Amino acid sequence: MTDKGLKITVVKDGQPIPQNIVKKFNLQIRDYATNLQYDLICDFVGIVRRENEILFAMPKHYMSIESFNKLSLEKKINHIKLILNVVFTYEKNLTYDSFENDKDLKTDFSFEAYFKIYDYFKKYGLFYDKKENIEKGYKGHLSWHKILSSSKKIISHNNLILFPFYVNKRENSTNLITKAMAFAINYTYYVLGDFVDLPNAVQLASWGVDKDMENNSSSVAFQLENLQNKIFKDADKELLNELIIFFRGLSSSKNNATKDFKHYHFNDVWEKAVELYLNDYFLCIHDDNFIFDSKGSNKHFKKIALKNYNVVKPHDILQPDHYYLDESEDKQYIFDSKYYTNLHEFDHKQFVYHILLMNRAAITYDALIVPTSGKTRTQVFVNINASYLPKEFNHIKIYLEHINMTAVLKNFI
Repeated sequence: MTDKGLKITVVKDGQPIPQNIVKKFNLQIRDYATNLQYDLICDFVGIVRRENEILFAMPKHYMSIESFNKLSLEKKINHIKLILNVVFTYEKNLTYDSFENDKDLKTDFSFEAYFKIYDYFKKYGLFYDKKENIEKGYKGHLSWHKILSSSKKIISHNNLILFPFYVNKRENSTNLITKAMAFAINYTYYVLGDFVDLPNAVQLASWGVDKDMENNSSSVAFQLENLQNKIFKDADKELLNELIIFFRGLSSSKNNATKDFKHYHFNDVWEKAVELYLNDYFLCIHDDNFIFDSKGSNKHFKKIALKNYNVVKPHDILQPDHYYLDESEDKQYIFDSKYYTNLHEFDHKQFVYHILLMNRAAITYDALIVPTSGKTRTQVFVNINASYLPKEFNHIKIYLEHINMTAVLKNFI
């Protein structure tokens, strides 16, 4: 349930960020750049949480800060959730990136560890010390070894009667691993559950969030390490290792009150989101307009590498972001995603792509794809004067496709 006491401050990637916000949320040098006027410029997308104070850094062209501030708390949180789920989706896909080795994501949580801990919980439940006691009784699993060795043997009507019977009684007792498991799942949900789609372990609600574990995460990690030679099952060993990683991550945080979830290269996320959107909906270009269809597309855009185009430097590589060759119609599409604050100048790289690839198809379409908070629309960005082209060239156009960012991001998740 959303905490009604949350206070959300919003900034935008690529836009100035006030000094008092930098200080209030303890932002690091990596979180901002400096422009020619020495203004501090926000250089990440994500959130910083300090108790009930949230700093949200939204992507470029997502929406205006003024529009965001007019929204209800519930709608603000929905927007934050969309952005963070997009980053989460990107990070979970190993073909894009990974939580373990990623340098673009800054977080106080080890999400790789969190999901493995949760997977253990889903499969086995909480980890307990499992003890077996043998007691007198008839209900339960009979302990024949105890019965045969300890029970009195009585012969009645030519029948051997053993008395009393003994049964095995299994007891589960909590230990540090149990408490650490419950804490890792509940704490992650407590801090980020409003903003990221996490599995909700309602069965663990009674455990709450142990503040002593939060405040002494380094000590907890050390104590867990001391248990490593006392655990023998492979699944239990893996659980213990992931718990150690999780608590080490918490202990490495310089400020326990500040919880970060920042992505420093949202352009990479945007590129993959655009690729999926093109493959799902793009049909063609007609009358200088991109045509999208909700019924789906049969195109398969992908990033390609252009090698050996420079005989002087044969190791040079160029990589158009989104390329598709339609052999049946002898057409090719060369698109590049651009996550810029502003785009005004002629894109020389796109022109080079056209020249290098023009022999592959009779018709070549070039476009730069940029995010917008408004409606999706197509603009002719460059139309080369025919007098500058060889006679065999009909024309070279480069389109600027302003594509609604919210639609692309929702499609990505």
